[in-house]
Amino acid sequence: PVVFALADRPDVLGLVSSLARPGANITGLTTLNFELSTKRLELLKETIPNLTRVTVLGLHHPLVPITVKETEAAARALGIQLQAIELKDPRDLDGVFQRFGKDSPGALLLLPGREVVYGPRTVSLALNHRLATIGGQTVLTDAGGLMVYGPRTTDMSFRAATYVDKILKGTKPGDL
Repeated sequence: PVVFALADRPDVLGLVSSLARPGANITGLTTLNFELSTKRLELLKETIPNLTRVTVLGLHHPLVPITVKETEAAARALGIQLQAIELKDPRDLDGVFQRFGKDSPGALLLLPGREVVYGPRTVSLALNHRLATIGGQTVLTDAGGLMVYGPRTTDMSFRAATYVDKILKGTKPGDL
């Protein structure tokens, strides 16, 4: 059996047939972290009412284009111009900020996945460019970012352990 503790859209990625009934030998929890990107944009606008430009930044991942498309629709409704940057390599991060120059956006929305890996460095660069940051992991606010909005991953990990316990006691993964 496979138990996801922190999966992002396993249905969209084709790992399960549906979230309600994953089927086969797979079950677990999804963070909904990518879906929360539109809410994060709304929170930025509520916090900074005159915000007109936001850069969405994420590392290369199959869910990035889908998330950007969903976030663009929310941005239009909020009157925000969105720029999306998908990094192929985290070492390109400094170059992203150097390209901003005088056309710097008002805020940076970090997509989930690798925030823990590049979060503190990204926040440091954003602070140097006077950009507000939002993402889904507390590592961002710990590093000085403006805010986070997302699931408590430690709680989800503990909850995933209850799934493992049920499976070891005979419950079929597809029934959880």
